[in-house]
Amino acid sequence: MIQLLTRMLEYPKYLIVVYFLRFWLLSLVAIVAGAWRLRGLRATPNAPPEAGEQGDAAKAPQAYNSIDWALSVLAVLIISCFIFLLSYKEDFSCFDCSQLTDYSVAGHRFGPPIWPKDGRFFPLGMQEFNLLRYVTRTPAGYQSIAATQVVILTGMLFALLKDVRLAWRALIAIAVIVTPSIMISFSGLIYPERNALFWLAILVLCLQRATSSNSPIYFLGCFVTTHFLLYYKEPLVVFVAVYAVSRLAMDFYSKRSAGQPRWEEFGRENIVPVGLMVVAGIYTVLFLVFMFPFHRPEFITLSKSDPRNVPLLFLRMDWLMTLLLVVLLMRLVRWLFFGKGIEPMWESLGLGAFGYFIAILAVGVYTSYYLAPVDLIAILYVGRLAASWAYLPFRWRVAAVGAVSVCLLVHEASFSALRIIERKVEILQVSELAKFLKNYKADPGEQRIELFFPFTDGFRLAGISSYLRYKGLRLAGQSNYSSVESPEFVIAGRGNYESGRCYPAMKYACKHVDEPGKGGLLVVLPKDLFRKGDLEQAGRDAVPLLYLTSWPEDSSIGRVLRLMQSLSLEDRYIKPQPWWQLYVFRQARTGN
Repeated sequence: MIQLLTRMLEYPKYLIVVYFLRFWLLSLVAIVAGAWRLRGLRATPNAPPEAGEQGDAAKAPQAYNSIDWALSVLAVLIISCFIFLLSYKEDFSCFDCSQLTDYSVAGHRFGPPIWPKDGRFFPLGMQEFNLLRYVTRTPAGYQSIAATQVVILTGMLFALLKDVRLAWRALIAIAVIVTPSIMISFSGLIYPERNALFWLAILVLCLQRATSSNSPIYFLGCFVTTHFLLYYKEPLVVFVAVYAVSRLAMDFYSKRSAGQPRWEEFGRENIVPVGLMVVAGIYTVLFLVFMFPFHRPEFITLSKSDPRNVPLLFLRMDWLMTLLLVVLLMRLVRWLFFGKGIEPMWESLGLGAFGYFIAILAVGVYTSYYLAPVDLIAILYVGRLAASWAYLPFRWRVAAVGAVSVCLLVHEASFSALRIIERKVEILQVSELAKFLKNYKADPGEQRIELFFPFTDGFRLAGISSYLRYKGLRLAGQSNYSSVESPEFVIAGRGNYESGRCYPAMKYACKHVDEPGKGGLLVVLPKDLFRKGDLEQAGRDAVPLLYLTSWPEDSSIGRVLRLMQSLSLEDRYIKPQPWWQLYVFRQARTGN
């Protein structure tokens, strides 16, 4: 029965994949049309938003002073510095950037990421580059999208926090930019979290304004942004569903406590959460159809993470998630058992973020940028409350808020600084490798040169092959080169390469060897994991040709990096420096 149903779904699934963007646009038109017809049914928004401690933020002094302007200038400087770093010495040698160099950069369309075997369904992922390739194909040009989104996101944050003092708005904006998961999402071109964060910020703004504005723009915006948001990351459907259900439950509980709720009024006041559930339902149906029959995703099977340790890893490295859980639980308990006020929209967003966290835990894979949407909600949720608590007449609260804020910012900024330095060093070193190989002079009559990577896995070999091909080097198994006068490089390693491919899903050839060939080049990449003895063993009887290294432990920058490592709790950098090294050796020829 399952096999029959699978065969019946094959052709419809094929048609939707081929014409997915058209199908998605048609569904977007249908959603907008439906929302437009329902706009007149919603209850008239109230000017004061919601009950509870929300009003505390408005009690903050609104007159700007030197602290407000100083922190605002600091926020502008930090955001400007981040935008500069996005394009500084940028190249497509970053991790997994073969998705760009093999497609849009090469002039080919990148299809919607619908990969049932990998358990992935985020069809809008990297589709923007299919359009951008008609304008530019440079690394800096591609990063201009991320830079534009950072500027717009910052504007969204200031608009969301309009009732909060300017100094706190600046601090919250700084906290967002220096948060590791968010920084990684925007600095790496391939991460769908970047677009998810962008649309999530717009969604929160629309949800906030839809409850206090008669304009249909925000009402329609809730559904349009949700339709964009869902197709960038699978767990976001859990976020939207939990937000909508909890918003309905909180409103129903409040009305029942005040008396018998009128169902017609209840429905009119909750058109938005009901509509969000409908939009999420459309995505869910498509997801289930494409993932049927259901298998354990391959990327989870191949992951080196121990699922039992994943929750502790996230809570240890992502303090924002822990803080959100503590504050959210405290406020819900006070509301349910002590009658204290809440803000239904923000509490529902917090619960939605918690639902997203549970969905990520169910995947059982730890990656530092996976919780970026959760961290954005956590910063907004806790940051608003901190801004209001700071003006209450309790000095211990002010001290506690200040201490927690400083600890969080130092921890997050240290981790982010380490990751962005690591990324830039890796890009620069791999770029230098490409320049070296392009200028490498082969011996007379030598047509093929073996590149032996003793410590690099097949997936990363495919990635480095894609980058070297993008740089114009001739690789074995590839064609369509403008020049055949340069030598051909053969990628080799110690892995077992199925069908002679570095990685099954990628078209790059790899050769299995246990030791480097005579006269070949031995390459150690910046992220290769090896012991000093392994490197000495691999490089015996070899002549060093290229050696690039980061800072040693006893240098000034090395000491700063060590301090950052201690503050960030990042255990990948426990080993002595230098942390990032690139070596190229030439294996000696014997018997000639």
